[in-house]
Amino acid sequence: MKASKKPPLKYAAVVAFGVAVALSTAGLFERSQSFTALFTAGEKDYLAHDYSRALSNLSAAHARNPSDEKTTRYLSKAYSALGRSSESAALLASLPSRSGASKPLPPLKHSRPDRNTDPGATSGAAAEGRPADWHPGAVVHPIARPSANDARHQADGSKAAQLRKEILQYEVAAHPEKTLELYEALLRLEPDEDGVSLGAARNYGWSGKYERSLQLYRQLLSRHPADVAMRAEYATVLYWDQQYARAAVEYREALKHGSLKKEHSLNYSLTLLALGDPLNLKRAVATIDSLVKENPSDFPLLLAAADAYATASAFEPASRLYRQAAARNPNDPLPETRLAGIAIAAGNNPEAKRISLGLLARFAGNRQAMLTLARVSSWEGDYKSAISYYDQLLNGASRSEALVYFREKARVLKWKKDYGRSQDLYREAVSAYPENNALRAEAEAERYYYRSAFRHAEPALRAWLASEPDNGEALFELGQIFIEHADWKNARQTYDRLLAVFPNHRDAAVAKRKIGALSSMTLLNAGAEHFSARSEDRRADVAYSELTTSLSRPVQERVSVFVQQDRKSYHFDTSPIRPTSESLMAGAEFRSLPDIVIRAAYGLRLNSGYLKEKQNGYFEAESTPLDNLHIGAALRRSEVVENPATFMSMLEKTSWQAHATLDPYRRWSAGVDFGVENYSDRNRKSSAGGEVAMHLFYDPTRLTVLYRLQDYGFSTSSRDYFSPGSFVTHSAAVEWQHYLNPNGIYRGGNDTWYSASYRLTREPDQNWSHQLRASLSRDWNERFNTALHYQRTWNNRTDIYSDEWLKGEVKWFF
Repeated sequence: MKASKKPPLKYAAVVAFGVAVALSTAGLFERSQSFTALFTAGEKDYLAHDYSRALSNLSAAHARNPSDEKTTRYLSKAYSALGRSSESAALLASLPSRSGASKPLPPLKHSRPDRNTDPGATSGAAAEGRPADWHPGAVVHPIARPSANDARHQADGSKAAQLRKEILQYEVAAHPEKTLELYEALLRLEPDEDGVSLGAARNYGWSGKYERSLQLYRQLLSRHPADVAMRAEYATVLYWDQQYARAAVEYREALKHGSLKKEHSLNYSLTLLALGDPLNLKRAVATIDSLVKENPSDFPLLLAAADAYATASAFEPASRLYRQAAARNPNDPLPETRLAGIAIAAGNNPEAKRISLGLLARFAGNRQAMLTLARVSSWEGDYKSAISYYDQLLNGASRSEALVYFREKARVLKWKKDYGRSQDLYREAVSAYPENNALRAEAEAERYYYRSAFRHAEPALRAWLASEPDNGEALFELGQIFIEHADWKNARQTYDRLLAVFPNHRDAAVAKRKIGALSSMTLLNAGAEHFSARSEDRRADVAYSELTTSLSRPVQERVSVFVQQDRKSYHFDTSPIRPTSESLMAGAEFRSLPDIVIRAAYGLRLNSGYLKEKQNGYFEAESTPLDNLHIGAALRRSEVVENPATFMSMLEKTSWQAHATLDPYRRWSAGVDFGVENYSDRNRKSSAGGEVAMHLFYDPTRLTVLYRLQDYGFSTSSRDYFSPGSFVTHSAAVEWQHYLNPNGIYRGGNDTWYSASYRLTREPDQNWSHQLRASLSRDWNERFNTALHYQRTWNNRTDIYSDEWLKGEVKWFF
């Protein structure tokens, strides 16, 4: 390889001359030349290899338009050509990431509130065996080229010179992947030119083509085994390829032949962090601390060191260094944007919001601060502010930026329960980006998930994860489907995977604990209730108090067993008897949703006095054979107690019931049901009903209106209980439920809610029945719930019918 180092004095003179030129001309250029003129002059100087003059012009152009990527890349290369790699790295660190090159902190991944506590920068990547792919410590070099006196390079019309020119254009435009074929052609022309091989190795690495990059580096190292910088670059590509152990070996081999540059030392530290064991972590931290102490005024190094600590989830030292960097260069917003990311990773969203608001006040229009505010606002439930920030971000966004904002805004609208606008935005985004597989899969998944078509939603979510394996939103919703189907094994595995990517994902952690309780713990359900019904006209006269205790426990992934004991104490206004009844029942449940759920139970009921024991029990089956179609059937054996006469005669019934519900759209559902009840006195009751429900509002406040038509009749009229030949009712109801969950509503979450409903029923003979019902329920944690329910029914004529019911219950997993 041709020598590229300048003698120290000559090098110092070149640098001093460049600095002098920059200082003497900067003011003049700032006052008199436009951005275009400055850039054109700088580009011309750079291509003429006059890097000092290029540095002056490009610095002025960059000051006028710091967001211009092409100027930034030219300026970075000018710094690098002059040996000032730290400044070069800092510039590249401010650009959007490209695979393998100097990589800035990526944007926060967007998911549900605190389901994504990983800001992208601090996901514990090293601990998970993934590269910390956002640090600015990667090696930066100008394009490799032969020396100026090479005859082939001097020949204007030569093929090699033309290839070099094209390669340079693509490198400056940040398209390393487009240089690869050109480099291969150049390698065929100049197979022994070390500079060409080195340039190809770097661009293959930057393009993520690690195998070819490593092959080229090995060839170079076979000829130059003692080249410290080259071996360090080789180690860096091994690091990018997640070959951490081999990377560490190569860094140590490089150290045998000399000292590492700052950038290589930092990369070595990141490699040690990725290995994760205590000894390597200790070495990595020591190396970083040493670098910072040796270079206390090196702004890019402060950033890189802070990023390294963030990679290791060492938030406190990372925050300290970001603050030092911000104090060192208050005109650069980058340290504070990353500090906001650290705050989010540490679960301190208010601090992230405070930092970002301060950034916006000082750097109007700072897009990263605005994006952080949009995300934090959405996580806090301030959807109006979040959508406003996204609208501002979309105004003037690049095509790649707009894709991110489209997707995140659509998710926020979904969380806001504005499903119509969310679906419209997904359709708009898919139309604008038809080539994006992840977006297309996400839109399809949300379309099916939105209407609970889980059979179709699951493969769409898997397709989404095939494009974005670590997407927190996709993983969370896939886990929600498994919880809905009581598929505990897959639900647990999905949330384990999600927590491996986002260790601080609160909702996933809560859902996983709830899954653990549901799938492996014993459930104690204890309740007390009181019921009374009175009717002179309908022969209803009964009141009872009941205590119930049940224990249920899963014995396999899909099978659980239970035992239940209850005791009832009866009271009748028309009889002095005060009988009691005790029941003991045992049963089992098999679940394989969406296909089927089967429950079966058998028990004995013992009555006080001379009345003999009775058998009771049930068999139930439910299924979802198609998305949004739910069917069920049941067979039950139970006692009929409506007054003293039915109790003393030990009246019983065997019920056959079936139902079907269709809910293809989120706004409405419809169902039908049928039933036949055979009484022990040879009477028979047949019933049929239909219901339509409209859902007006969604969480956290649900409002539903419904209409029901019910018809039932008995084969024989009995003098002991109300048994009309035909009884047709029309009911209209309003049901309201409000959730108080501070952390969102999801399957497996801890819910607190209260509800109220009113039902008005038109009965035969112009009678009107009214019913009020209220409930209050709270999950105190994943294992303990309390609930209270109340109901009151009355008729427009007081002698027709009235009832009152009160129940309290406790559920505890242990």
